[in-house]
Amino acid sequence: MERTHSTFALFIEQEVTTLAQRRYIPNIDDGRLELTVKHSWKRLPLSFAETPEQPCGLALRIGYTGKQEADLAIYRLKPRGTSGYTITLPSLYILQDGIFVPYGS
Repeated sequence: MERTHSTFALFIEQEVTTLAQRRYIPNIDDGRLELTVKHSWKRLPLSFAETPEQPCGLALRIGYTGKQEADLAIYRLKPRGTSGYTITLPSLYILQDGIFVPYGS
């Protein structure tokens, strides 16, 4: 049993590494600027930038970069990996030019 657990943990770790290296975009029909500012959508469908028509998970708004009205929304990305599991990426993200980029790096 221990061996199976460690094999699975290693697989998930590799999956997180692979998913963290991909580029993500919101999977919505309109490019509204409200996606990046206060009172934006709480949940956004997520797609890989290479396949924008195919949803691959969710982006969850978890806060903002500041307290001003024009501050950007901060998102936690939860893409679905090749295993079919939804995996929470370790970084926080903001939207810049329609692409999710790591926040604070």
